[in-house]
Amino acid sequence: MKKYKLYELFDTLSNGELRRLRRFLQSPYVTSREDVLAAFDYLAERRAAGRSAPERELLYRRTFPGQPYDDMKMRATMSDLAELIEQFWLMEARREDSHKVQMELARIYRRRGLERQFRRTMKKVARHLERSPLRDPGHYEKLLAYRDEWLEFQSASKRTAELHLQELTDTLDISYLLSKLRYACTQLTHSAVYQREYRFGILPLALQEAERLGYLEIPAVALYYYCYRFLSEGYSLPPFQRFRSLLLEHGPLLSLGEQKALYLFALNFCIRQMNSGSMEFTREGWGLYQQGLKQGALLEGGRLSRFTFNNIAATGIRLGDLEEVERFINEYQGCLQAEYRESSVRFIRARLAFARGQLAETAGLLQQADFKDLVNSLIARNLLIKAYYGLGEYGRLEAQLESLRTFILRREFSDYHRRNYLSIIRFVQRLIALAPYDDEGRQKLEQDIRNAKVLTEREWLLEQAGRR
Repeated sequence: MKKYKLYELFDTLSNGELRRLRRFLQSPYVTSREDVLAAFDYLAERRAAGRSAPERELLYRRTFPGQPYDDMKMRATMSDLAELIEQFWLMEARREDSHKVQMELARIYRRRGLERQFRRTMKKVARHLERSPLRDPGHYEKLLAYRDEWLEFQSASKRTAELHLQELTDTLDISYLLSKLRYACTQLTHSAVYQREYRFGILPLALQEAERLGYLEIPAVALYYYCYRFLSEGYSLPPFQRFRSLLLEHGPLLSLGEQKALYLFALNFCIRQMNSGSMEFTREGWGLYQQGLKQGALLEGGRLSRFTFNNIAATGIRLGDLEEVERFINEYQGCLQAEYRESSVRFIRARLAFARGQLAETAGLLQQADFKDLVNSLIARNLLIKAYYGLGEYGRLEAQLESLRTFILRREFSDYHRRNYLSIIRFVQRLIALAPYDDEGRQKLEQDIRNAKVLTEREWLLEQAGRR
């Protein structure tokens, strides 16, 4: 069946939203179209019965009973219902953001010349900003909007009172710095994976002024500043450790969403350093994971992403804290989505088995696994290669190497992943072909492994190459 916009929107509605949306559609102010409500009711009925969306002709018969089919008429009804769903979502979004609603109301009062009501509303906004425990980028965006609205009021009313321009421009500087730093951290993270260069404009100059003017005393600015520092300076432990201590101290001043973004910037950086062989950043990452779990920043609605679950366990395994990883699995596997729980736990238990030298168990767990995520599938295939190599099952090993090569070449991966796994395949094939007493060939292989720019399995490959 063709994908219609209406059906795509409808599929995302929760049961609670369906009930509220029906009340919304019943309002004469919203629409008086009986066909729109009839179409909604039939789609909701099918949804409740667990049935798929109907063909357009069937929807027409239920929307316009007894009338000959008119395709243009049906398209118009579906389009209008889709538009009303969008209006409903916008209304709900406005209701959830009380600050935005109050600011819009203040703006209306100002434009209508209702000074008393404007002042009363702005007083509510100021009280809300003062009482909020958050001092994250969103807070400064709201504060900037509040101060800008006061300036509009004072300018329009031609008051002789002092304009609070300094406070407004200071807030503008803070808001700009935070926005610029957030995007710069995103650019640096993206650049590290996709090997793309970005320009940072006037940010370096702005940071010099921020340091001079004391803006690093503001917790949110300091957090993003040190995040930018360690991302841009590469292997630099001091700014990372300063960032981690600030995040522990000032995390409660940020929304959970903002905290999670900062944790992910830092943790993805640690993973890249860990893949390059840094045990210092592996330990830092493990500590950061424990901190993020304790603060709830890595959980969303009590759920833990399967990617985060896998990365936490992998970091603990890399450190050799196998009992701690076992404890983590038992404590947090219930936080995974049910559809990913079994495969994620099986995957981590396979990695644990490999770390304990249980190669046959590793291979058995991985052979039964079904990985929906491409990166985890890569890691699992790589682990299976190492297990087969250790078991001396060279027939299965060569088949798995060829399977991995085909998998990589036929799918879209980042340049980093592609280069890494193709290098692993090439070096394992050279290991297999290496004669037991070919010392010159062994030395050349070891040197090539050390010189490879991207190679997550450098340590394991060197260990195998050193054996006779």
